Amino acid sequence: MLPPPDTIARLAWFRQAATRPSQVTWPLYAKEGPKRFTFVGTSVLLEVLGRHFILTAAHVFGLRGSHPIQIGTPKGIRPVYGKGAITRDPDMPPVPGFKLDLAVQLVAPELVSVFPNTAFVRQHELALYPTEVPPDTILLLGYPASIQPRRGPATAQYSLGTTHCPPATYSAMTATPEHHLLVPFTKDTNWRETGLSVAPDLYGMSGCGMWYVTANRLTQMPEARLAAQAIEWHRAPHYCLFGTKLIAPFTFILAEVGIRKWNTDAV
Repeated sequence: MLPPPDTIARLAWFRQAATRPSQVTWPLYAKEGPKRFTFVGTSVLLEVLGRHFILTAAHVFGLRGSHPIQIGTPKGIRPVYGKGAITRDPDMPPVPGFKLDLAVQLVAPELVSVFPNTAFVRQHELALYPTEVPPDTILLLGYPASIQPRRGPATAQYSLGTTHCPPATYSAMTATPEHHLLVPFTKDTNWRETGLSVAPDLYGMSGCGMWYVTANRLTQMPEARLAAQAIEWHRAPHYCLFGTKLIAPFTFILAEVGIRKWNTDAV
């Protein structure tokens, strides 16, 4: 839980909580020419059993059109090679309007070497239990298009702290707590490391991580676990951000490393 509002402790807590997500969050682009790149969204990098993956929203891949997908790296914008898939849970019944908007891209070793070791989420940093009750604090971090430099690569990360929506919002949005994560959001009341602020338009945050933040039982320092990826921004009447939990992409990822059957209790 966040400390009381308007305190230095709350701002320090938020700043510490955002440290790890900021290391693993990277911008995505579509290459439209030899030196022309269009920013299309946000991604999170993940490492599982020695394999490396890009996680984002499926519609971010759709925004690239016929252009190759690229990723921002510490050494500039680089092409992404490797097998990719738009994922869905094979056990999930087809429900009209049911959203599972996630994509997974396997990262080639030559691209992995461009990133520092800290750029990848590890397995123990994931919140995979579908029935886990979200904590009081949920953090989002990504690259809104509206605050990026007019020229050059996307460099401005934006983080905000929120909580989770009540069950009635899930019902109204045709969502289930097992597959989705909904958090309240209005542009004029957002917690950041600088305090309450007005948020920019969030276009470009699609594919960004939605992180459960809790206190470490021993140190009481905040710990962030990746639980879902943001895919939609809804205004009236619900005023929320819609995220898809990681069950489906993780199924694909484990299949890629040779694990065909799994359950979250074993992860």
